[in-house]
Amino acid sequence: MKKLYGTMFVAALFSSATVFAQDVPAKKFFLGGTAGFSTVKNQSVYNTSPVGTPPNFVVSGGSRSSQFNIAPEFGYYIKENVALGIKLGYSHTGGENLQSSNSYVAAPFVRFNVPIGKSRFSVYNDLGLSAGYSQTNEHLADGQPADAKILNLGAFYEPGLQFRLKNNINLLATLGNLFNYDYHRKQLKPEQDPTKKAVSTGHFVGINSDFFSLNSVRIGVNLLF
Repeated sequence: MKKLYGTMFVAALFSSATVFAQDVPAKKFFLGGTAGFSTVKNQSVYNTSPVGTPPNFVVSGGSRSSQFNIAPEFGYYIKENVALGIKLGYSHTGGENLQSSNSYVAAPFVRFNVPIGKSRFSVYNDLGLSAGYSQTNEHLADGQPADAKILNLGAFYEPGLQFRLKNNINLLATLGNLFNYDYHRKQLKPEQDPTKKAVSTGHFVGINSDFFSLNSVRIGVNLLF
């Protein structure tokens, strides 16, 4: 089934390029991408007073987590508002007393720009397929530390806002993927006995809840040539 989806996607890309080949204006290659950084401090508040006495709230030190991501992209406008491209992504998550993870992704996509009136603003819509790989440290049910390796395959829809600063410069802003289909395969290996492993698989289809978080804001720039 995955091979069939991949074949259909590639066929759609080539057929679109053939249909719109004669409409391609000059200087329609673009190179750039987006990047984002967020940090969150987690604190706990608890009452130290006995029951029936005035409360005495204490705030714990908590922990701080951060996330960094970068997604360079390259593409070609086959029509004024239609482009084919590919994104390469890297993200890192970690923090104080927290597990860290590193993720890598490659995603070919089709971009449809929808101009907002006669302004320089437009809404871009990316539809694509993705393949990703990530590594992280986790704990098994018995508390034993383990190395986790995760393979992801899927499809996505990412909307964003584009502003034409100059004829050859676009500014971008996005909250990431709004809708995802994701198949993942996770392999866990205990650090004390790496010869043992546990494998799990799963599917996800739906709206990405992180899309509605300001922590997922990414901004970037594209240069056209």
